[in-house]
Amino acid sequence: LFALEMLTSTHRGMRENFTRLWKDGEGGSGAGAGAVLRLEIVAVVLLKLGLGLFLATLSQWLYDPKWITLAGFLIVSTLAGTRVVGWNIFHAKKKKRKKKTKKEKEEANKSADKKTSSAGGAGEDDT
Repeated sequence: LFALEMLTSTHRGMRENFTRLWKDGEGGSGAGAGAVLRLEIVAVVLLKLGLGLFLATLSQWLYDPKWITLAGFLIVSTLAGTRVVGWNIFHAKKKKRKKKTKKEKEEANKSADKKTSSAGGAGEDDT
């Protein structure tokens, strides 16, 4: 598990991943002046570090094979969950567009039709 976490953490380089911990004023990432710490990413990183420490000291706390198996399963499941959460945080869109409902699309089409029909008859004489 440690090797897999290090592989995913270092494939872009440690400096690039370190800059992801910070958010600049425009919503981008970077550790420059005025940058703000992204707490959601820090929470995921701290959870992964805590799980790593727990895994490293697991043999000191548990001796029964069934409890060790259960703890290992919970650790792997939690790491899989942090991977999903981390993916959603790292790859989140800056501004999510609200999808238009079918009714909103129909209203937009009607208003566009009204504009084109009123613009088309503006220069004609009715006599």
